[in-house]
Amino acid sequence: MNIAGPQDWKTEPFPDKHVTLDLQLTYSSVERLKIIKGLVPEVMEEKWFVYYDQGVLNFHRSWTGYCVYRAYCHDENGNFTISHADVNREVEQYKETNDDIDRQMISYLIDVLLLQKKALFPSADGCEDDVLKIWSSVGKALCAAKVETDPSTDFVRIIPAKRFVGLPVSPHRPYAFYADAASLKNRTIADCYSLVNGLRLPPMEPDNKYCNPFLGRWWNDYDSPFTDIKIRKKNRIISEELPLKKLEKAKFVVLRVSRSDAVRELDVFPATWRALSYIVSDPKRMGVRQLGQGMKLSEYASASIHALFKEVHADNEKGLLALMESKENLGLCDLEHLPSREEEHEYYNYLSRDSAFTNNIIELFGLSCRCWFGCGYIGSYGKPLCRFYLLQNKITPEINVSVMNGKDLFL
Repeated sequence: MNIAGPQDWKTEPFPDKHVTLDLQLTYSSVERLKIIKGLVPEVMEEKWFVYYDQGVLNFHRSWTGYCVYRAYCHDENGNFTISHADVNREVEQYKETNDDIDRQMISYLIDVLLLQKKALFPSADGCEDDVLKIWSSVGKALCAAKVETDPSTDFVRIIPAKRFVGLPVSPHRPYAFYADAASLKNRTIADCYSLVNGLRLPPMEPDNKYCNPFLGRWWNDYDSPFTDIKIRKKNRIISEELPLKKLEKAKFVVLRVSRSDAVRELDVFPATWRALSYIVSDPKRMGVRQLGQGMKLSEYASASIHALFKEVHADNEKGLLALMESKENLGLCDLEHLPSREEEHEYYNYLSRDSAFTNNIIELFGLSCRCWFGCGYIGSYGKPLCRFYLLQNKITPEINVSVMNGKDLFL
């Protein structure tokens, strides 16, 4: 067993300005072995360096080397006990001042980083699901706990690691596209990513070099794992020239959740025009509250589009779809049905009464895939290569988060 030591990372000394907090945390002899092993960061997303030395468990921030916690440990009656801890109070190194939060944070870091157990993130206001805050604070600790999933029914999202901000998609988007795992089985992660983004797919028609682009940009800054792809004429990238070797070398964050958990916790929809119509017309699902100066930028995007949507449909007899029909009545709880273009055409027209506004919806939901037709899949009409679904844009304990290389097989 490789045990981390002070020589394994560049660190700063513990400051004179600190407080000492009582803890009384108790662990088993088996857990003791995992705790004293510590943690040496291997990637930028691992934001803590932890090592055990002469009865003290030291927690350093990996980027700065600052020592935040020193936890004092001893063996007692066959158990491993952490009795108290020194906590950094040098404001230029560590800004937290709440003693209770720090007590919880030490326990949290031990659980998720060293023991790989699920735990709630400490929060003074009870908002333990603030994923951006968790990612900023603990990085891959967010991904440490393993979740049981069912490969035959899972939903999957694949994100370039350098683009991952702790959420499935950019924070201003209320829902995220997920693929069905069955379509990706036994492919490399690079192949999976290419498939779900509509890259290197066969042309729809013999005289068409590409799979027909539908709407929106199919490759943008949110999606791309690269920063040096050459842009061709008319801002279009030639898909055949995508650097596959770079895809294979890149790291990806893979989000995976079972269908039953997703239905229960993440408000699943088939990725269709009907579903988009329903979501955009529903103020609750768009997270709408009164537009104002105190609103976060991520909230403003959804709220403003919903407000514009109401204005566009002010003279429409149908009004707002979600206020007229239930999700069940519109067939949006049926995740197996493969709709036809004719079925979805009515809802496309509903969204596209104003073409400029439709583009705003496309941007809000990140419809960047070149071969998505609004019928819940990519591929030729009626011949899906991969089914798509819309899940709420958040990370919950039910989602398994892992980091994989492009060459790794998706099983």
